[in-house]
Amino acid sequence: MSEKTGESLYDYLGIYIRREPGFAYDCTPDDAVVFGHTGADGDHFAFSTGEGSIINLDEAPILFIQPMMFGEEVKMVARNLQEFLSAYLSLGEIYILERFDRYLTRHVFKPKQARPSLS
Repeated sequence: MSEKTGESLYDYLGIYIRREPGFAYDCTPDDAVVFGHTGADGDHFAFSTGEGSIINLDEAPILFIQPMMFGEEVKMVARNLQEFLSAYLSLGEIYILERFDRYLTRHVFKPKQARPSLS
């Protein structure tokens, strides 16, 4: 892309794609396969392989890992890469995903129930 337009994928998506292994922080789950990073504060995205139970990365949940969000470093933001890209392209901002409290837990893929209204 940069050869044709002079711009990188980062200019379009706001994330750098990582293909080489080894990019991880202490809070990165051992089973995570990192595929991108934002270039800020060590924030990165990874496929969660379910401790090796998920082989096809097209089916792997997406984690948003933020080492500086002490106590909430790992957040599940999408059920798979397609959902991640769809949400990101719809929202237009990568960091809005840090406010996505999308799933009940990191291990359970049930959408959270709507919270009762206080009114």
